[in-house]
Amino acid sequence: MRRIGFPFILTFILIVALLGSAAAQEPGTLHLLDTTSKSDNQVDMVVSVLDKEGTPLKGLTAANFTLWVEGREVKGFSLEPVSSAKSPLSVILALDVSGSMKGAPFAAAKKAVGVFLDQLEKDDQVALLTFGSSVQLATNFTKKHVVRDALENLEANEKWTWLYQATYEALERAARGPTSRAAVVLLTDGKDEGSPRTEAEVMSRLKGAQIPIYALGFGPQAQVDYLKNIAGASGGAFLFAPSSEELSNLYTIVYDHLKNQYLLSFPFDNPGGLYTGILKLNYQGKELDAQRRFLHVRAQPAAMPPIAVPVTPPAPATAPGTGSGAGTGETWFTMQYLLIGLLILGVVSLGTVGTIFLRRRVRPGGPVPASRQADPVREMVQGKLHPVNTPSGFSGDPRTTRIISSPGQVGLRIDVPPVPIYFGLLDEANNRNLTDIIITRYDPDIQERYASESHYLILEDKTISRPNEERAGHARVFFDAETQRYKIEDLGSFSGTKLNDVALTGSTSLENGDVITLGVVILNYYDKRVFTETKY
Repeated sequence: MRRIGFPFILTFILIVALLGSAAAQEPGTLHLLDTTSKSDNQVDMVVSVLDKEGTPLKGLTAANFTLWVEGREVKGFSLEPVSSAKSPLSVILALDVSGSMKGAPFAAAKKAVGVFLDQLEKDDQVALLTFGSSVQLATNFTKKHVVRDALENLEANEKWTWLYQATYEALERAARGPTSRAAVVLLTDGKDEGSPRTEAEVMSRLKGAQIPIYALGFGPQAQVDYLKNIAGASGGAFLFAPSSEELSNLYTIVYDHLKNQYLLSFPFDNPGGLYTGILKLNYQGKELDAQRRFLHVRAQPAAMPPIAVPVTPPAPATAPGTGSGAGTGETWFTMQYLLIGLLILGVVSLGTVGTIFLRRRVRPGGPVPASRQADPVREMVQGKLHPVNTPSGFSGDPRTTRIISSPGQVGLRIDVPPVPIYFGLLDEANNRNLTDIIITRYDPDIQERYASESHYLILEDKTISRPNEERAGHARVFFDAETQRYKIEDLGSFSGTKLNDVALTGSTSLENGDVITLGVVILNYYDKRVFTETKY
């Protein structure tokens, strides 16, 4: 038998290696993870490109992509690797603390999370969420060293595994993260047990969320099918390890995914509204495309400078004993008017105080209860009450506290004298939606029933239902990410909720001009956005 020469063997090995490399670099998936309209009429897209093996494709340029918005090709867009300085992360770390994780697996998990935290940049924000027989927020979004301290104190000793509930709550919190680019990294070694949420509810919440889930599983009991489903539907990735010893590698891969994405930016001066973008990738003769609807918010026009008020220069001082009416006589004349003015002011003040005192004396039942003295419309954020004021540009509101909500393009108008109050649902400055608002009445005696993580619109009227054991409040207005519209549902209120004089029996989409009746309180919904349809 003839001996095969060494050069031939080396050539064969190189060819196989090159073919393997080319195959590994064949594009597999293209995702638009986040699309944000900036206040300077610019739109940013965070783009993820993975090869067939699930590894990020690096080194791509704008020449590899073509972009269309509403059927028109967009020229002149820029593409660069995403950076924390331009697009910082908001990461939810969801960690299984059920009893099956106890001991070596949990120690390995905490070590792996620590490695992941080390790699994050200073502008990134992290929240730590644990799940077992319940779902707990160990830390809200904060710096990584705070999360590391909280991580050290965790133990895995809970009986159940609320996997579905944890996924759902992680998505909800990621949607309210401090930055527009968010991700969920979820680790478990088991199957769902006892969750109040179902898998179907989680999959429904994923639609249009633009939040990738990196689902990490290990061990023989991990619910692999579910983890694959949520990772695929969200644009994230499913990663599996046979044992806990390999968890650090999984978190390193997640970091590689998050930091090897692209930031695509283009100018967009169209009217505000809902648009559909389609991005196409051409790489090594292969084509992929992804589609994403996004809400465009026009830049606010520059504020007009305040009108200068003419100032009359003071008259030159007159030396004593000179000029007409000079000297002591003029000073005494001025003092007379000043004394008369102070006297009138004192009489009016005494009259006002006396009137208030008499009204309190004759009012049956004593002083007005604190709940009745409250502003007719307030909002509760993180357990604290704030006034909702009439926005700038409307006269007649004597209150001077800060404006919590401005009208914007989408919101609720509440007709409270002397002028309407507007409760904006869309934060135009930051292009963020209020995703879930509970409308209710405030009662300080049952303050524990108001969840600190919920956003409340407080209407002070007896026909508005307060929270109790069965309901969270009177009604709920929430954002449907798939349709980009708001919906409303009644929460089992005693006086009911009507939409355009029809009693609500389920959740219903809201349209511009809809009239909402809660008890005897009337709210007007407005939505001035321009909704367009894709022209393909």
